[in-house]
Amino acid sequence: MAKVTQKERKKNKEIAKQIMEFYDINYNDWLHQMHSDYIDEHLMDYMKEQSTSSETPSSKTEEEEVKNSDNKDDIENGFNS
Repeated sequence: MAKVTQKERKKNKEIAKQIMEFYDINYNDWLHQMHSDYIDEHLMDYMKEQSTSSETPSSKTEEEEVKNSDNKDDIENGFNS
């Protein structure tokens, strides 16, 4: 997505609001509906990604803890890897 300046956003918002007023559409109601539609469309995928990414770090942490523990034991026993 291209970088948009604050000035461009404001200009587009005002134009959209004027058009919506002409068609008797409330901008805030429309915006709320857009947010709701976006959430409905993407929530399940987002939740799946969140559960997958939250599982991965914990399993990596456990693996690292075991590895670090093994390395610590090796060092204490005079073995360096």
